[in-house]
Amino acid sequence: MEELHPDFSKMTTAERLRPQEEMLEVASRKTRLTIGVPREVSNVENRVSLIPDGVGLLVRNDHQVLVESGAGLTAHFPDHEYSEAGAQIVGTPNEVYKADLILKVGPVTNDEIALLHPKQTLISALQIAMQCGNISGSCAIKRLLPWPLR
Repeated sequence: MEELHPDFSKMTTAERLRPQEEMLEVASRKTRLTIGVPREVSNVENRVSLIPDGVGLLVRNDHQVLVESGAGLTAHFPDHEYSEAGAQIVGTPNEVYKADLILKVGPVTNDEIALLHPKQTLISALQIAMQCGNISGSCAIKRLLPWPLR
């Protein structure tokens, strides 16, 4: 059996220069995210922020995905595809906005900001210059972490 830590003085020069491999324990991830996918409120928005394949990937990595009923219909993804991928279909925006992370395509409205809670992460197109009202101020008051899309 090979010695784990050989005597350094007995090693040849070539052995000393060779990397000494060591097995390290990999820490297991204990964080489980709840990700919310609300239905887009704009009449001109036909996209959805997360498709069923993405839901399946997140669920397989031990995350929970909440999809508002009808969120993918305009993008031709019915609710049953999301539920088959492992998402939980919820009936109201209030339930979706309880998630740790909210994914949206279109910019948030003031009504949607009212549903958000402190220290929640929002990934969305903010379009601050085009918004009426003070969206960035509302985010700061609620201590939200907005990640604008470009």
